[in-house]
Amino acid sequence: MRKIVITYLAFAALDSFAQDVTGDVHGTVTFVTSQSVYVKFEDTEKINVGDTLKLVVANFLQPCLLVKNKSSVSVVCVPLNNCVIAKDSKVVFQSSDNANNVDDEILESGASKEKEIIKKERFHGRVSAASFSNISENKSPSHRAMYRLNFNAENINESKFSAETFLNFRQLFLSPEKSETQKTKFFNVYNLAITYRPDSTSYITVGRKINNKASSLGAIDGLQAEKYFGKFFTGAIIGFRPDFLNYGVNFNLFEYGAYGGLESKGDNLNTKTTLGALQQTNSGKVDRRYLYFQHSSTIYKRITMFTSSELDLYNVVNNESFVNYRLTNFYSSLNYRINRAIDFNVSYDSRKQIMYYETFGSDIERMLEDDQSRQGVRARVGVRPFKHINMGVSVGKRFQSSTQNQSENLNGYISHSKIPGIGGRLNLNYNRNRSNYMLSEIISVRLSQDFFDKKMNAEFYVRKVNYTYFNDINPAPGNEQYYYGVSLMQRLTSSVSFSVLGEMTTFHDSDTYRINLRLNKRFDTKKKKKSKKPIVQEEEIPWRL
Repeated sequence: MRKIVITYLAFAALDSFAQDVTGDVHGTVTFVTSQSVYVKFEDTEKINVGDTLKLVVANFLQPCLLVKNKSSVSVVCVPLNNCVIAKDSKVVFQSSDNANNVDDEILESGASKEKEIIKKERFHGRVSAASFSNISENKSPSHRAMYRLNFNAENINESKFSAETFLNFRQLFLSPEKSETQKTKFFNVYNLAITYRPDSTSYITVGRKINNKASSLGAIDGLQAEKYFGKFFTGAIIGFRPDFLNYGVNFNLFEYGAYGGLESKGDNLNTKTTLGALQQTNSGKVDRRYLYFQHSSTIYKRITMFTSSELDLYNVVNNESFVNYRLTNFYSSLNYRINRAIDFNVSYDSRKQIMYYETFGSDIERMLEDDQSRQGVRARVGVRPFKHINMGVSVGKRFQSSTQNQSENLNGYISHSKIPGIGGRLNLNYNRNRSNYMLSEIISVRLSQDFFDKKMNAEFYVRKVNYTYFNDINPAPGNEQYYYGVSLMQRLTSSVSFSVLGEMTTFHDSDTYRINLRLNKRFDTKKKKKSKKPIVQEEEIPWRL
């Protein structure tokens, strides 16, 4: 028996030695996401994209990973064969691939799975047309039309290219004498970009796009690139700022910068942190140079935090530039969902007017003298004491050291999402705002109801607004306004809807009538289950544009 055991161990040792000689490479799983697995090796020279890695399971090797991308010491893989892969699992790459006889069918199935996850083509978006008309007894009527297109094309023709756009066209219809002196047509491109993703860890974008790693920068016209290295990422920006006046492309406003950060995902903690530097110019001269910081995190799916700040580094006095640290923007918010019935939110922001030393050169001295920080604090509590009943209150305060532009805001609401007997939704809202020169109070009641299996929605509302001006020597006889409105939304098909809103406003002895029409078409090549949610909420937004 002892001889048999020794012989078995000897053959096992020889087999292990033979594997090392034939080019086996051993690694460890360091990070696992829903679509990718990261494996670290001492050296990946022998491993190529498309190779299969084997998982060590109970002393056996099982083909479980297909290599999608690699660096000098690590690879990114997609799981195969429904393997269960955890962090710190042992992985082996066999160049001879003769231990478990992995055939072409496994590789083909893995490649097709990668294609399905990463390169599945999808077109989705929304196109809409709307009209807004105001008819008053004492003023000439005004009309305007608005057309919007929001379109996304993901993995076009199952390639690594995607495209996205958000276009808006607005036209005013004025009297002939006004239309000759006033611009009546406005076309804006808020987003228009093409993105190339060579792999799941990097991308290159060309066009106009807001970078979600640094949302405070706004839209960027040009080139953006980003690369992940496990949990770490880095990116670069080179392009132009949109024009200040018409939001068009302005090649005089050149800007460039770089950023880096860390993104971590886990069961109880998700975080994303970005630190970057950007220099903006105007006609070749430095207009602004600053650092920006952005952080977001979710803890135990209950606490959500977000922080954003900007620190200016550039200053010019008497045509001489120097480094001067100036915190121009700081915003932080925290939301705590205590349980299903109670959530709490608090936020703080502090902002100074941004100094563009070339753009605002003639006014820069006056702006620096009035370099005050405008600050604000806001807190909100939401409660769901009973089923179908939600209520909440929020308080906010804005202030600055000069006591100007101060305001205090109080808002409270209570809503019933399923009124007994009729099943509609009732909402009561109160808002009170006090500033240096005015006190306003708004009380509103809103009732909405779905009909015909939620294919139609009707909404009725009444709103009372009262203004009190502190500095009025001869105040007007009554500053109360009343709004009476009704809106109907009809879902013509599963993707097409039509909305109409009518409103009457009474103020003093004058009445104003507002009529809004909207036709909306959604499209999506990806099939989805029919939604059972009420359809009124999303359609409320266009009337407030």
